[in-house]
Formats: sequence, structure tokens, C-alpha cells
Amino acid sequence: MGSRDNLKPFTSEYQPKNKGPKKSRLRAFIKENDLGRVDIQIIAKQLLDVPMETVKAIASDPKKPILLAGAAMALLKDMKTGRTDTIRWLADRGFGQATQVVENHNHEIKPEDMDPETRDKYWKELMREYAETVKDDSDQV
Repeated sequence: MGSRDNLKPFTSEYQPKNKGPKKSRLRAFIKENDLGRVDIQIIAKQLLDVPMETVKAIASDPKKPILLAGAAMALLKDMKTGRTDTIRWLADRGFGQATQVVENHNHEIKPEDMDPETRDKYWKELMREYAETVKDDSDQV
């Protein structure tokens, strides 16, 4: 590990060797070759449902389609560096992005969907209920 004395601030003349995050080769290939969603889903499912040895074999097999081999190589490279970009991207494309559902357990209209007058009445009612709850709790003590 280097000494703090060797650290220099970046200037217009002194720039880092690796500027910014690496660009995804897989995404670039898909964009350059105008591949569709179904193509990507098939490849994602093939790569994510097999053991690592099979992914290694796909990556090194010259008879495999270039996209499949390229995706396998990107996946292996990410695994070596501890990144999850390719696996997350493949899972999103192959199985669909996870949705986050916000449930309203009160089965009421949300305050942000109310008009201002109704929202004011709603908050006043909540504050009144809260005040009664606090009062009831203090009476029990």
C-alpha cells in the first residue's frame, strides 16, 4: 500500500489511468447488433440456469453464438471481480425486473391523492385520534 506522501491531486495534466466505471461490453454488443428482447431472454435463461462449469464451456466454445459466448465471458469476468452487473442485467432481462408493490392496508385513499380540503380533514382526524390515544394511555398510568 502506498504512502499518503505519494498522493497528488488530479489536475488537467495529471489524470487517473482508469477514468470512471467500465462500460458494459455486453450492452454495447446488444445495442450494436440490434438484438431483441426475446433473444436476450433466451440467452439470459440459458446462462443463469446452468452450473459455472457450463458457463465456462460456453465462453470458450467457438461454435457458440457470439452473444451467448460474450454474455458468458462478461458473467465470468464479473464473478472474478466480485461485481453483479451482468448477472443482475441478465436476470432482469430473462425473468423480468422485480416490482416493488406498496400496499395500502387502510384501504383508504392515500393523502397525496386527496384534494387539499379533504387532506386537511384527514390529518385533523388522525391528530384527534392520536390525541385520544395519548390521553387514554396517560389515564391508565
